[in-house]
Amino acid sequence: MEEESTLKHLIKAIQHGELCTVKQQLNEHVNKQSVIYTHFGKSGDTLLHYAARHGHMDVLRYLVEELNMDIDVYNSNYKRALHEASSMGHCECVRYLIARGAKIDSLKKADWTPLMMACTRRNLEVVLDLLDHGADPVLQNKDGWNSFHIACREGDPDIIHRLLLAKPEVWKTKSKTGRTPLHTAAMHGCEDAVKILLKSCCYEPDGKDSCGVTPFMDAIRNGHIAIAKLLLENHQACPSAVDILGAQPLHQASVTAQEEALSFLVRHLGIDINSRATKLDLTALHYAAKECILSGIMSVKGKKVLHMDRNSYYGGESASITPLEDLYKRFSLPGSPPESMGKGRDWNVDLIPKFLMANGQLVRMLLITQVTRYLDFKVIEGSFVYKKGSIYKVPSTETEALASSLMGLFEKRRFRKFLVFVANFDENDPKTLEGVDPKKTTMRDVYKKFDLGQDVVDFTGHALALYRTDDYLDQPCIETINRIKLYSESLARYGKSPYLYPLYGLGELPQGFARLSAIYGGTYMLNKPIEEIVVENGKVVGVKSEGEIARCKQLICDPSYVMDRVNKVGQVIRVICIMSHPIKSTSDANSCQIIIPQNQVNRKHDIYVCMISYAHNVAAQGKYVAIVSTTVETNDPEKEIKPALDLLEPVEQKFVSISDQYAPTDLGSDSQVFVSRSYDATTHFETTCDDIKDIYKRMTGTEFDFAEMERKKNDIFGDCADQ
Repeated sequence: MEEESTLKHLIKAIQHGELCTVKQQLNEHVNKQSVIYTHFGKSGDTLLHYAARHGHMDVLRYLVEELNMDIDVYNSNYKRALHEASSMGHCECVRYLIARGAKIDSLKKADWTPLMMACTRRNLEVVLDLLDHGADPVLQNKDGWNSFHIACREGDPDIIHRLLLAKPEVWKTKSKTGRTPLHTAAMHGCEDAVKILLKSCCYEPDGKDSCGVTPFMDAIRNGHIAIAKLLLENHQACPSAVDILGAQPLHQASVTAQEEALSFLVRHLGIDINSRATKLDLTALHYAAKECILSGIMSVKGKKVLHMDRNSYYGGESASITPLEDLYKRFSLPGSPPESMGKGRDWNVDLIPKFLMANGQLVRMLLITQVTRYLDFKVIEGSFVYKKGSIYKVPSTETEALASSLMGLFEKRRFRKFLVFVANFDENDPKTLEGVDPKKTTMRDVYKKFDLGQDVVDFTGHALALYRTDDYLDQPCIETINRIKLYSESLARYGKSPYLYPLYGLGELPQGFARLSAIYGGTYMLNKPIEEIVVENGKVVGVKSEGEIARCKQLICDPSYVMDRVNKVGQVIRVICIMSHPIKSTSDANSCQIIIPQNQVNRKHDIYVCMISYAHNVAAQGKYVAIVSTTVETNDPEKEIKPALDLLEPVEQKFVSISDQYAPTDLGSDSQVFVSRSYDATTHFETTCDDIKDIYKRMTGTEFDFAEMERKKNDIFGDCADQ
């Protein structure tokens, strides 16, 4: 333990640039040479990585020149010190590493070069240093992107010009999905970049990617009208070109609810609003589908779905708000975001914190329905649990259990035996049960069987099995065992944590299901006020909006539409915190989850912390977004979450919301009105999926069947479904 504490202080001193402390600790360390070559944690970082990442030139020089550390040593992701310094824009460190002979085009995991990473940070000085020393902008990563692609995504005109000067043919590139830098710049609204590309590069008008999408379509469906005009005027783009499904820009603007783009196409370009997507014979209205998961699933099942939303944005209660100025308005904060927050459009802030379990129900739905083709995910970098004022990595394997500082030696051995028991447990194989009856033995008794202490019980039930309260202790153990298995299986898929998160925020999820629903004939209307739910003889027959009635046989809605059919069951407090630093004791993770078990803070419900950052394209460069949530228990909700907020300090801006939670008063069998439950305080989608499956069963009378969904997925996509 003493040696472990010394190493932590050494790493902290390097991160803070305290050279004297670094020298002292290394000189006093009994295994100095061993420490120099140690790879720390799952990231596999060395002392050199920490110094380069934090830009401390004097520490870097000391490690290289006095301790003879290998300049090209790589971590678990094959990142070298040059990757770290380039990524963070530390010019002096970059020049030093190059001068010392660092490999200029070294590849990290996924084949990213230091130049690519510098382009993501829009740091011209670092880009020039790398180019001057032979960095090759034509090299491609595993997705087929080169540095020019990345520069066009970020939109820095100076960097784009410099890359073209360094390698005039660099623009002649396509990703593995057939996308050019012009597609990328148009999609991300980088108008200056588009102007340069149209002037200096010879892209074919209406060049299509593997889905048949043109740069003009990318501009239109993302609401970039000025870029669309540039492509029309300077590139002879066709406003009625079609993708592989026969959909025009008109239909794609409807999918993403870009009202200004629709108006531009119809009023200024004369596009027929009733134009049909040739392959699917659907109008633009059919494509206007910001669908929740359930409406997408019901469309696949053959139901004729009309989804009406009173809001003008995607996601409802679980929306991602952009630009940042809109978040300030939503929470009635005076003034505008300070300049230190960067550009407002760089932000996509979730109102509700949720991660996806890598092997969980929502990921299965996404895979089976092929919605994954519309989304990109990143693995959350760590899962932590709070104990006595500190946070620790959640151990979920035998190896992690033995290495964890969360438990004492004998507790580790008992917990390891428990994990082996859970991993081998099969309710249909008596040899694995060890005297435990899956449907009768309580989880409390299972914990007693392995003599697990209260702290271990806390993090097992709340950080592994993800229960919100201790009610589960007196329930049959099979559900908890299955939950722990799900956590371990999800963790095994990617290694860092069991959680995934979509790039650009949770608002991307409904857009993906929108496309699914549209393909199967679903219809969606944004900005549609709901005046009345029409009921005859106790059964729903329609919905009245703006004087017209849309007839239906079944209705799905959230509690806010039918307050007479729900009961208040509690409240949830959520606090969105904007920071300029990662959370302490998380190894500088760009994303993580922290669970504070109820017993650690004398509560009845857990407190959750969900953190993402600029690495997920939801915040400006160098910014972090942490959302704290819990079920309200007192009249002072903010005081209840103080232990979590203390972990985040300093916080630049807080956005506080307290939401009532509702549950339906009946099953909807008679009225055919099926009401969802309010989102709970958890930071995962498993409870949300349980609600979806519950409504599905109430509507159809049958259990949700993943196999049935898989059988239907080729109905429209045909043989291309798995490509």
